[in-house]
Amino acid sequence: MRRGLLKDLANTPTQIACGWRLYGDLPRLRQLSGSVVTVDLLSGTATVEDRELSPSLEIAEETSRWLRDRFQRDGVPAQTVTAARMTLAPRADNRGTLTVECATVLETDSRTYDSRDATRWARGD
Repeated sequence: MRRGLLKDLANTPTQIACGWRLYGDLPRLRQLSGSVVTVDLLSGTATVEDRELSPSLEIAEETSRWLRDRFQRDGVPAQTVTAARMTLAPRADNRGTLTVECATVLETDSRTYDSRDATRWARGD
C-alpha cells in the first residue's frame, strides 16, 4: 500500500460530500436541519439518531461505492480499515441558506485518519 493512501481515502469522501454531488440530497438535508446524519462508508447505510434513512441519501451510496472501488483498485487488504464513517451536519438559517458540515473518519487497528470541510447552499439551489 502506498504511503499516504489511507489519509487520501479519508479526505476524498469529505470532498465529494462538500461538492456538487450533494445537490441531489439538498431537499432532504434541509428537512434534516439540526440533525447529524452518519454514513457507514463500508455498508453505505445512512442513519439519524440510530435510525436508518430509507431510502438512503444519494451521497451515502456514492461515497460508499467510491471507497469500495478504491480499496479494490489500490489493493487495500481486507480488514485494514476497521471502521469508516462520514457525518453530515446540515443547518438551515432563517434566510434559507443551508450549511453542511462534513467529516470523515477512517479507523485502522493502529491509527485514525480524518478530514473536515463545510459547504453552503443558497435557498434556490
